[in-house]
Amino acid sequence: MPAEYQHNFGEPGATISSVAQEWNADLIVLGRHDHPAMGYAPLEAIAEFFVGSVSNHVVDRANCSVLVIKDTNPDKDK
Repeated sequence: MPAEYQHNFGEPGATISSVAQEWNADLIVLGRHDHPAMGYAPLEAIAEFFVGSVSNHVVDRANCSVLVIKDTNPDKDK
């Protein structure tokens, strides 16, 4: 299966959504992980509200399907 890559600069969520639209992509696949430095649920929710998350941005704005894969081993960095 042929693969392509492109190196871009900018806000990640907006850039991924924009490039996917330029490429007329059918699917975007993203990884998602929790940020252990942010603490647990309440603080993470507040941080994500203000900072946002790349996967949330792409899911909300992409013109194609988005598959988000959650980290299945969140304790690996501890």
